Amino acid sequence: MKVKIETTMTDYQTFLKSKERILEIAQSIMDTKQPEYTNGDPDVLHNFKSISDIMKVPTEQIWATYFFKHVQSIMTHAGDPELIPVEPLESRFADAINYLFLGYALLCENNKFPKDIVHYFPENDDIYNKESL
Repeated sequence: MKVKIETTMTDYQTFLKSKERILEIAQSIMDTKQPEYTNGDPDVLHNFKSISDIMKVPTEQIWATYFFKHVQSIMTHAGDPELIPVEPLESRFADAINYLFLGYALLCENNKFPKDIVHYFPENDDIYNKESL
């Protein structure tokens, strides 16, 4: 079934509604899949770490493989709009966002960012202050 978009994103309010919808789907996917991916472990990165141990490759490489699977699917559909998606493309975009959040958490945990730009949720962080970025 070909998906027909009934609106455009030229209107900022429409864009914001679309963004909110994708983020809601992302949260729903995270809530639904997290218990299975973590195998009951409280560490949200458990899946990447356990596969890394089994495969004997860096954890970031495992994350990148999963992330790029979603990107590849999105790019395939962008290149062929007639291709029938196996799952809603909204969910691919939403899950790609989840993988970005997880990748960021993984890099923070592994101290892959310079200490002077990493913020581990400080109390008075001003995200709009360029000096704090």
